[in-house]
Amino acid sequence: MNLPLIPGGPIEAALVASIGGLLVALLVGVALRRRSRVRTSRTSNAAAADLCHEVRALGATLVAMGARFDRLEATLAIDGRMRGPAGATPGKDAGYELGVRLARAGARTEDLVSACGMRPEEAELLLRLHSRAA
Repeated sequence: MNLPLIPGGPIEAALVASIGGLLVALLVGVALRRRSRVRTSRTSNAAAADLCHEVRALGATLVAMGARFDRLEATLAIDGRMRGPAGATPGKDAGYELGVRLARAGARTEDLVSACGMRPEEAELLLRLHSRAA
């Protein structure tokens, strides 16, 4: 069945309304999509700003840790000079001989560390080898 299109008739009005409705729906869709992209863009910008802040904070932490390592390295260098060379032989070292005498006299680990300039591990070994209880 073929209906004639009458200008200003009900079919033309329905067609115009349908096309108008489609245009409005299309415009609303475009507007919503644009708003969504703006929100996504704002969210992305905020995330990028947070990331920049975290990277700066990590950079500052690394700088602070580098300074701490430098101070620790300097402290260890000074401590190493005070204790003498690492390759010193225990038989010729006066601190070792004093440690043996103190261990035989019943000294504690802390006593050997402070009197002989030994590390606690060295003092414990010396006590195991030379104390009265050994």
